[in-house]
Amino acid sequence: MSTLVCLLMVVYFLLANRNVLGVAPRLLSHRQLLGDPDHPFLFDPSSDTASSADTPRSISECRDVQLEGSTLSAACLEASTQTVVTLAVDLDTCIANVNGILTYSAAGNASQSCSQCSVSKDLVLTCVCDSPITSLPTPATSLSLDFSSSDTGVYYTLNGMMGCMGGAV
Repeated sequence: MSTLVCLLMVVYFLLANRNVLGVAPRLLSHRQLLGDPDHPFLFDPSSDTASSADTPRSISECRDVQLEGSTLSAACLEASTQTVVTLAVDLDTCIANVNGILTYSAAGNASQSCSQCSVSKDLVLTCVCDSPITSLPTPATSLSLDFSSSDTGVYYTLNGMMGCMGGAV
């Protein structure tokens, strides 16, 4: 057995038996543990940097991020019930097409002039957008949705809200 597997087994055993040590674990993230979607992370509340349930958190902590039309949805943790809930945000409320480039803006409505939109595993929105500047086909344009990469992006809160931040939003 490899050293890494042994180490992971020891960590799992310690986390699974934390109640014996008087520290009750709580579920925080839905990220997959070693690629197994049925195995959520256990989280030590004393190491939490977010002090409030309404503190914006990166949607990279959620799973099953999907884009349907202009609606982005994800399965995220809701703190008061410690359950996974599906949250959604209409990206047309915060992302605009400015001369063929996706950008955060309160004007929104990117879906009116963008098509072929998709979201990658690393939370990058990619679309082909019209540009009034040129009549030539525009190349695909991308925008990071990951709130943790800057002070812009899509976020969720532990009290069950999802929204956008950045630009003039």
